[in-house]
Amino acid sequence: MPNARQLHILHFNDVYNIEPAGHIGGAARFVTALRSFAELQPLVLFSGDPVDYQHGDPRPASGPVLKACNIDAACFGNHDFDFGVDNLVQCSQETGFPWLLSNIIDRETGRPLAEGLETVCIDHRASGLRIGIVGLVELEWVDTLSTVDPEDIRFFDFCTRGEQLAAKLKSEQSCDLVIALTHMRWPNDRKLARAAHHIDIILGGHDHNYGIEFVNNRAIVKSGTDFRQFSVVSLSIDKSSPLEVKIQTVDVDSSKYSEDPEVAKAV
Repeated sequence: MPNARQLHILHFNDVYNIEPAGHIGGAARFVTALRSFAELQPLVLFSGDPVDYQHGDPRPASGPVLKACNIDAACFGNHDFDFGVDNLVQCSQETGFPWLLSNIIDRETGRPLAEGLETVCIDHRASGLRIGIVGLVELEWVDTLSTVDPEDIRFFDFCTRGEQLAAKLKSEQSCDLVIALTHMRWPNDRKLARAAHHIDIILGGHDHNYGIEFVNNRAIVKSGTDFRQFSVVSLSIDKSSPLEVKIQTVDVDSSKYSEDPEVAKAV
């Protein structure tokens, strides 16, 4: 596609342990690996659950670790709520990037739970594209939120809500494409892909095994766990042709990437 515009995305999800497992993973090595793709001028997107469970830290691995990843947008995962909504609000605000939760509303405020955002629009200078992002979750994990009373929230079907918001992003916000950041199991990501008309690609979390599927001509990408892997998703966008998607899996290995000293110190 000679007239296509190119967009590169670095995607990851579910990072529970910030320390390496031998020569694999670790937040400090992961940051170095992410930065090695800086020449692509990528979007960096995260699909939820940044908690350091090994040390029982009640503050998600936000602070220096997530900040060092230069994330552009993220969606909440279910474990982000483990230490309460107030703690999550404070931690997410400290990261300095937007967090999405498009289909769960706090009944008291009428806004997304934990002060998440319904949608995000990003004008990506390198590609000249306007990108809309939604954050969608499944009903099943609402039952896992021990710190949230189900009576205090309102859940919207992720297919219906996602498509409504995606259509609005394209018609009212002039977005060239819409990305769904999700935190739900494979069957529900597939369900979303089958229902989608306005959502162009699904970048998911909640499942911890790396995987790529195409359903209804839409890519679903899950990028592993624990800073061991991430995805480089390259999109070629031409309004006269179908979206072209290429995906590269990056293994965070000490033979390829050294630890970033500042992040290593923080870890």
